[in-house]
Amino acid sequence: LRFCDAVPPFRTTVKASAAYSFPYDIQVSGSFSSIPGPGVAANYTVTSAIAGRTIVSSVTGTTTQVVNLIQPGTVFLDYQNRLDLRLGKTFRLDGRKFQGFVDLFNVTNAGTALSVNQTYAATGVNQWMTPTTLMEGRYIRFGMQVNF
Repeated sequence: LRFCDAVPPFRTTVKASAAYSFPYDIQVSGSFSSIPGPGVAANYTVTSAIAGRTIVSSVTGTTTQVVNLIQPGTVFLDYQNRLDLRLGKTFRLDGRKFQGFVDLFNVTNAGTALSVNQTYAATGVNQWMTPTTLMEGRYIRFGMQVNF
């Protein structure tokens, strides 16, 4: 019956984008997204030695039981905020249109944790909440589009 009344919290997602064309066929555009981080658990493995009695948690006779120590929907990772920009310039030559552009992803170089270790250990080295996946770092991409 533990944590049976789990009501997911309301978490806001924000997304915005904009584009503008300047004189001389120069274009600037960007997008921003703020996505809530996933929920976190603290999974602790209870053995027969810890419980002081035999544990039978499945039909296969497993003698351990994984228990979440924190209530679901109460601990979350940070919001994933990301800003991407594009700068482009269009050239026209003999009826063809060339557009060169530069994309800059994750402009703020946010290193937000996307996933963490959710196993809680009472003894030894506890790796709980150690990041296992981070948001990819800032990077740049060059490109060209040709219309003919």
